Amino acid sequence: DRHWLGAEVYLGGAAPSLADYLGAVYVTNGELIEFDLTPWPHVVRWTEAMKALPSWACVHTAFAGWCDMQRAARRYRIAA
Repeated sequence: DRHWLGAEVYLGGAAPSLADYLGAVYVTNGELIEFDLTPWPHVVRWTEAMKALPSWACVHTAFAGWCDMQRAARRYRIAA
C-alpha cells in the first residue's frame, strides 16, 4: 500500500503506466466478490484515480454490469 503508492497518484508517478492498467484490472476483479479494500487507503485512492480516467468506463462497462448481476443474484439467492 504505502510502499508502492505512497503519495503518488499512480504506481510510476504522476501519469498512469502499463503497470497501473494491468494492476487495476487485477485489483478491481475483487469487486466481483465484494472484496473490501478499505484497509489499504492508498489502493482505494489509486483505484479511484484509475476509474476516473476517460477510458475506464467504456472499457469496463461489461465487467461492471457482470458484477452488478452477480451481486443481485447473491442478494436474492434462497438458502437451502
